[in-house]
Amino acid sequence: MVLTYMTDGIVEMCLNEELVEDALIKQIRVRKVSGVLTYPEWSAYEYTSGQGSVLFNPLEEMADSRQAALDAFDGGDSIESTEKETLQIDRSRSDQAETSERPTERDTDS
Repeated sequence: MVLTYMTDGIVEMCLNEELVEDALIKQIRVRKVSGVLTYPEWSAYEYTSGQGSVLFNPLEEMADSRQAALDAFDGGDSIESTEKETLQIDRSRSDQAETSERPTERDTDS
């Protein structure tokens, strides 16, 4: 009696809800392939219409989207200060400079 494999490999797929809050992330890993060394690590993937299944790192994607949002905010949506606000800021800086030049108790005791 001869026993042979019916398949060339084992592929596992799962839905992970722990990687990203309020989202289901599809993951895949290759457990075994005949004649190939494999490292069974989970990888997130998504199916795109043009490329098929594409691997991605959800944490890097979130960081990139946050950075893009920050860049868009810095790109011209800055808040202009009025002349009155600028004068108040300048006065507070000059007040700080005067207080730092005043003698302290240590200076007067010596």
